[in-house]
Amino acid sequence: MERRRYLWVAPLFVLLFVAMTFGFNETWFLIHAFVALSIVLVCFRLGKSWLMSYIAVSIVLMNIFVMKQVNVFGLEATLGNIMYASLFFATDLL
Repeated sequence: MERRRYLWVAPLFVLLFVAMTFGFNETWFLIHAFVALSIVLVCFRLGKSWLMSYIAVSIVLMNIFVMKQVNVFGLEATLGNIMYASLFFATDLL
């Protein structure tokens, strides 16, 4: 039981390593991807209506995040790409 209490520390060390190795944009990109795909899985567990609601909200957020362009791993990308990927993942789960 004592081991599980500190299980959340491992992902923080991974994010710290990524931030020190790559930079802020890459860290933000990976955190955003993790959060967006986690929200899709939570909506999947809550039911079909939640997943369809996420798709509608994702379309709006995707159009907002597409305005921010970043250099990630040497490639020009927008933060809307992550929402676009999570939208595809949500429609595949339906």
